[in-house]
Amino acid sequence: MKLKQIDQMEMVLDKRTFKIMRYIYRKHEASYKELSDKFNDDDLSILSVLCDSLYAMYRPPKGAPTKDTSTLHLDGIFALTPPGNRLVEDRIRTNMQLIVPIIVSIVSLLVSITSLVIAVIFQNNEFIVHLR
Repeated sequence: MKLKQIDQMEMVLDKRTFKIMRYIYRKHEASYKELSDKFNDDDLSILSVLCDSLYAMYRPPKGAPTKDTSTLHLDGIFALTPPGNRLVEDRIRTNMQLIVPIIVSIVSLLVSITSLVIAVIFQNNEFIVHLR
């Protein structure tokens, strides 16, 4: 038996959407009340888009997981689907790939400046010769 593959639209994460998805990702699931306490209503409007694109699922208090977000209950639960988890993990990985080289560069710059300051303070002749 072949499984029907669902076509998912590729989604570009803006900062607000990523914050909501990361919050759900870290908690594994979050109630609508938790989300509405933490984020404003304008930010939460993205939840229906996430469910429609199958990056998240909504589970009403007494029901099965669904992508239908037409009626939201405070006790309803949002959870990310595997593609949603993958999207968050990819974004975190991309951020780390950008941050690590910057940190290494800053540390390298600080070591160079410290070396120069120490050489000037102690008037290390060997270092001054290399500057000429």
